[in-house]
Amino acid sequence: MNSFWRAIRISLGTKINARIGVLVLAIFAGLAILSGCGSSSQSSRLVYVAGGQNIYAYRIKSTGAATAIVGSPFLAGVSPSSIVVHPSGKFAYVTNQGENTISLLKIDSTSGALTEVLPRTPTGSSPIAAVMDNGGSSLFVANQTSNNISVFSVGSTRRENSFLRRTRPPTP
Repeated sequence: MNSFWRAIRISLGTKINARIGVLVLAIFAGLAILSGCGSSSQSSRLVYVAGGQNIYAYRIKSTGAATAIVGSPFLAGVSPSSIVVHPSGKFAYVTNQGENTISLLKIDSTSGALTEVLPRTPTGSSPIAAVMDNGGSSLFVANQTSNNISVFSVGSTRRENSFLRRTRPPTP
């Protein structure tokens, strides 16, 4: 995994390589959506999908059968484009492409239901994809229109990993 992060740092060096970095982030964000987050039961997993104007939530049983979580679909910002679940399984971050923000959603540990925690965090223009490091301390957001990557530090002292602070992207 270290080579992946080195590749992201290198890709920030030029505008052409930044586009490749955005593509890489979009691919990894798509894979993160499929991974969902762990649930309290060994026989099922939770999966969250950004689509249209909502976030859809499902419980996937070991047989592969999907059941919608009560209350799904959930609202986030305008035109949610991707979702990333924090490694703790307590929170999810949604890129809202239509309003250039990130929504923080609290995950109910029993039901898997989502509740937005306001205010939303501003980002670059047209955030299309996000990926989080394995430790859950940094969130990388690919911004399509502004053709750059926003980097956020995920706080751990306020509201249990719930707030984001913009940081500078790593230099090559």
